[in-house]
Amino acid sequence: MEIDESDDEQVQDEAVTVRKKKKMANAAEEFAQDFIFESGDTQFIDRETEDLQKYLKKQTPTSLDEKIAEMRKLKNTGKAVIVEDEAEAAEAEEKDEEEDDVQQLGGKETRDTVREKRKSGKSKKSQENEDFFSALIDGKSLDTSVNVSFEQMNLSRQILKACSGAGYSDPTPIQQACIPVALTGKDICACAATGTGKTAAFVLPILERMIYRPKGASCTRVLVLVPTRELAIQVFQVFRKLSTFIQLEVCLCAGGLDLKAQEAALRSGPDVVVATPGRLIDHLHNSPSFNLSNIEVLVLDEADRMLEEAFRDQMNELIRLCAQNRQTLLFSATMTEEIDELASMSLQKPVKIFINENTDTALKLRQEFIRIRAGRETDREAMVAALVTRTFQTNTIVFVRTKKDCQRMQILLGLLGIKVGQMQSSLTQGQRIESLSKFKKAEIDVLVSTDLASRGLDIEGVQTVINMNMPKSIKQYIHRVGRTARAGKAGRSISLVGEDERKLLKEIVNSNADRTLKQRLVAPEVVEAYRRRIDELEETIQQIDEEDRAEKELRIAEASMAKTQNALEVGENGGAPAERRVWMMKESQIEKQRKREEKRQMKVDARKKAEAAKTPEDIQIEHEAAFHVRAAKRARHSKNKRIRAVVESAGTKGAGKAAQNKKKASSNSKTSLRDIPLVNAGSRGVQKAQKGQKPGAKKGFTSALASVSKKSVKAARHGPEDSKFQKARVAHRMKTKKY
Repeated sequence: MEIDESDDEQVQDEAVTVRKKKKMANAAEEFAQDFIFESGDTQFIDRETEDLQKYLKKQTPTSLDEKIAEMRKLKNTGKAVIVEDEAEAAEAEEKDEEEDDVQQLGGKETRDTVREKRKSGKSKKSQENEDFFSALIDGKSLDTSVNVSFEQMNLSRQILKACSGAGYSDPTPIQQACIPVALTGKDICACAATGTGKTAAFVLPILERMIYRPKGASCTRVLVLVPTRELAIQVFQVFRKLSTFIQLEVCLCAGGLDLKAQEAALRSGPDVVVATPGRLIDHLHNSPSFNLSNIEVLVLDEADRMLEEAFRDQMNELIRLCAQNRQTLLFSATMTEEIDELASMSLQKPVKIFINENTDTALKLRQEFIRIRAGRETDREAMVAALVTRTFQTNTIVFVRTKKDCQRMQILLGLLGIKVGQMQSSLTQGQRIESLSKFKKAEIDVLVSTDLASRGLDIEGVQTVINMNMPKSIKQYIHRVGRTARAGKAGRSISLVGEDERKLLKEIVNSNADRTLKQRLVAPEVVEAYRRRIDELEETIQQIDEEDRAEKELRIAEASMAKTQNALEVGENGGAPAERRVWMMKESQIEKQRKREEKRQMKVDARKKAEAAKTPEDIQIEHEAAFHVRAAKRARHSKNKRIRAVVESAGTKGAGKAAQNKKKASSNSKTSLRDIPLVNAGSRGVQKAQKGQKPGAKKGFTSALASVSKKSVKAARHGPEDSKFQKARVAHRMKTKKY
């Protein structure tokens, strides 16, 4: 018997096919048709921003980008800049893609020039410095050839799982050196190049310590201080990311965020507080339920900045409020070696971990410099515009010196067709976070910033850093160029150096003796072409800037008016006015107040001493002088009185004692209306002074006639003192008397 297997297989296939279609139809009904599965860094960035939502204030969106886009569309400012000999420029650009040499944008080929200088010898350290540190770990003593994993560092499973989820495969040299030492509870003073994972080097041992914390009442055990708000947000996000599988409460305290949300979070007693010094002191002085008496670990990220003059008063106040028996961890890429500054942090025999020197940059950083000739300072904008629009159009950070330059460069690059954002201190915290988030998500290609974004920020994918102006110090330069070439990746920095900045360039060359520095030359015709374009756009730039400034002032006025209206409504409803927040006084303010108090006390003492030295004759003379002064003052006041109407004295017979006394006292025959005696009123008609009236004061005729006092009424019933009237009155009584 033969069986046709092909038919059976075909029937089975058809049946299976029908069942599959039925399942797919049901699935289409259960799930949305536009549902898709997504994975990648975008979701992770969104999860990071979700943690910040409760701290963010409600912000009014700005319309600067809309103004730039509208003006660019109206005036067609995004057209290409015409440069002479464009064909040569195109050939040079193609050759630049094939070779690794820097080419002129105008078409002429120029190669980088390399300057190599030997590093200057370092002075020997004193015995005092060696005695201050208990141990020294540097890049030479650390054996980086041995592959050490996180599993070999005795970290808990929860932390290892979080490290794996965050993409941490192998620890960096600074992590290899710091994590074991930090787990022993010793103080650390660590220095490593930018982008080497210093944040995780102190976060991981802290999380390991928090796993075994006492399970009693909740209190703040870890305090992390950072100099800028953006760095505080970044450290907060790292804590949240690495504590995914740990029950840990982390609080963010930074300026520009919602004050009430921070106060509520601090009242719950978070385990870790990440803060900027100013806002933390504000909470310490105005939140009675929050203190630093239980701090076990104090971390200073970018410690060299925290030890500078600007933060000295605040740091002294925080050190005074912190617990004495604590562990202190100091981290920075440009760590100071001054013992006096480190001793102010109350370090106890710290371990010095210097993986890199204070002035070392990343190994894969390519540093280029453009010389600005004398008298050509105005070419900076044209050079930066040419670099950004022709070569470095994506993943670029442009550092400028002032907020005004930051605003202008955003408008200029936006009009030239670049997707650009800005970061500077005049923006609200919500606007700054939005700009940084857009740059991380690649929604904008270029970020123009002041030194606000130069320290600590870890922005993945930054390829180029352009310094429109050189910073004031080599430390600041290292932090600026450290935004690229992070975590072992390659990057490029381009700095424009003027004649006044050549001294700083020399320091950079000396500190990079083992690196290759290059000089980039921009063709004069390219600079001239972009200068002409900027001159054409000058009026448009000014117009957009003025409109944005007016909009900002209007927004501030509306906010102020709303605040005043709210205060008025609270007052009308009987609500208590808001208490003024207390703030710490700086040492300079305390010194001024002390001098002012001393000066006042000196005046009081001098006055008491002069009073004690007076004789009775001097006191009598002063009293007489004071009496004459008062008399002269009274005379001046009486001289300016208005003249009142007067009448002739009637000399009425029987006017009473008051009229006779007045007549004797007055030397003038004329008296005022107030002094006219009562008509036909005897001594019984004269009333005593009423309550509130001075004794001896004369009454007017109207007041006496309208008086309803007991004596006045009795006098009116008795009648006048006339003898005939009294006889008639007695006769009338006798006639009407009933026997």
